Amino acid sequence: MVEVDQLVGVIAAAPSPRCANITNSGRTPAKNYRATANLAVFDNGIPNGFRYPDRQEDGAANSVLGPQAKGYIQVDLFVADAVAIYEKRKEALIYGWIEYDDVFPDSPRHRTELCATVEVFADPRAVPQIQSGEGIPIMTLRPYGKYNAYDGDCLYQPGETPVAREGELPALTPPPLVNQPRMDI
Repeated sequence: MVEVDQLVGVIAAAPSPRCANITNSGRTPAKNYRATANLAVFDNGIPNGFRYPDRQEDGAANSVLGPQAKGYIQVDLFVADAVAIYEKRKEALIYGWIEYDDVFPDSPRHRTELCATVEVFADPRAVPQIQSGEGIPIMTLRPYGKYNAYDGDCLYQPGETPVAREGELPALTPPPLVNQPRMDI
């Protein structure tokens, strides 16, 4: 079984990587493994009836996650959005799915869905300088909604995740133009 261990990350400069740590807890490989994650930052709260659509068509190549192996899915959250979440002006979801085949003949394809809200509990503009070691985490992810399930309990079956219709998801925050080289032509 492929499991989501935890959702981890620290806000640093823009963007801040948020990762869902993935572990194949089984003793056989997860074949034809595919995974994706999406970020949606909402101005007026998470809409009722949210469909959890992917931002784009799944373009990931199939891969293998070996027995007891670990992997991750990364989503980038920009500091401007983290500040808006901290100030309660926006709400954010990180959600996605994992699909794979096991090695047993005639076994159905497996799916795990994951969804969490982003909570920022300290001002990202005022993170203290760390003299040594890693940064201090100032945000966490909390499981959210019905999009946390596996196999038959999932909202969607393998291969059925909808792609967002135009305007269904808020636009992503563009990255800041920091230290961009000047080009004189």
